[in-house]
Amino acid sequence: MNWIKTKDKLPDCDNDGCSNEVIICVDGEIFTGTCYWEREKIFMDEMDAQFALNEVSHWMPLPEPPED
Repeated sequence: MNWIKTKDKLPDCDNDGCSNEVIICVDGEIFTGTCYWEREKIFMDEMDAQFALNEVSHWMPLPEPPED
């Protein structure tokens, strides 16, 4: 799985405007959770955190769990 630049694509959202669980990179730090965005901000629900969209450089979906 590869990192995706936020300037190229944002995570897909469901009908409620939330993504599946994702990993984001902010200033070299990694955060995980369900995110949604509005007015140029990304909100991470589980952490009760928000980042300006231009602070989040990359994201990727969580990998599938191991099968065995």
